[in-house]
Amino acid sequence: MSKSLKEFLQCLKSKLFQEQFKHGPVYIVCGNSSADLDSVASALTYAYCSYNNNPKHPIIPIIGIPRLDLHLRRDIVWALERMNITEDMLFFLEDLQHLKNEYGLLHAVLVDHNQLESGVRPYVEKVTGIIDHHKDEHLYPSADPREITKTGSCSSLVFNYWNQKLANPYSLKEVACLSLGAALIDTSNFKYKVEQSDIDASHLYSKLLLNMNEAQYYEKLRQEKDNLKGFTIQDILRKDYKEFLFETSENNKLRVGIASVVKPLEWFHSTFKGEECFEKACSSAERKHEVDIFLVLTAWVNNGEFKRELALTSTSVDKESLLEILKYLRNKLQLELIRQESDGPHFFSFRQLDVAASRKQVAPTLKDAIKFIQLP
Repeated sequence: MSKSLKEFLQCLKSKLFQEQFKHGPVYIVCGNSSADLDSVASALTYAYCSYNNNPKHPIIPIIGIPRLDLHLRRDIVWALERMNITEDMLFFLEDLQHLKNEYGLLHAVLVDHNQLESGVRPYVEKVTGIIDHHKDEHLYPSADPREITKTGSCSSLVFNYWNQKLANPYSLKEVACLSLGAALIDTSNFKYKVEQSDIDASHLYSKLLLNMNEAQYYEKLRQEKDNLKGFTIQDILRKDYKEFLFETSENNKLRVGIASVVKPLEWFHSTFKGEECFEKACSSAERKHEVDIFLVLTAWVNNGEFKRELALTSTSVDKESLLEILKYLRNKLQLELIRQESDGPHFFSFRQLDVAASRKQVAPTLKDAIKFIQLP
């Protein structure tokens, strides 16, 4: 009889498994550094299904944030609590140092991204697998699997992969609800950015979860994800945050941080004492993360209409270079200027008329913009 996901996670921390890891190499599977429900579900599903496929070589799922930040992701906490899984059963960024010290450099499977990120890179010797739906960075050609396909949710790709690979696909039922939740959030209840892989996964979920009320499940997840009650502005700006390293035309590197939030800029202004407070918080986040450019991408629904905004601040990039970057972004993302502040840190905010462009599209566009500039 297959272990539950909870039992599998508990076993990973048991002395028996720790002895097994000593026969190395130790494998991990990690989602991206935003650690949203898609990344977490994809990592947990991959690790659990891999264990069912080959119990002699368990893979450790890593959540790509510090342990203390899990509470900011209320949708994930709620989804895991439904399965009686608590924070102490999970592995986080800070666990990588212990794993490396104990077992040496790690081998990694990447899900929901296809390039090692800075928080994980120092601990990984080799990337052995990739399942992702972001722009292909054309790295790790020998990875197996190496599936990078456009889809609404990476969890759909992971679920479909193991459905085809497992001798007993019924064992997928244990993680079906978790993967379904990620797909529901990423596709707005299978109504937005749905691709064939999402449809295929949806059919599998329907077969495995006969009594699931998907609409009700989606609404609860959405409610938990959007619930910012009690969070500080700093909490919100790191709740769904990713970093990127982009090259300029002269091969200089700029570190870029992008925070995605579910409220409009006006909400921040009215909730946290005005525009100046928000701008200071962005500058503070830029310094804390030690990035050269810090962006905030807002997304929300107003009277049934989907809206987006983009805010950008930088203290280290000169104004001329910043304006060149913004010129490119304004054209590609259909940006309309809301506010520009040049006293102190450069700060700009825009309405983003290309509402289809989420961080998944904004980041590569920004990468293209940066590669054309020459820093003084």
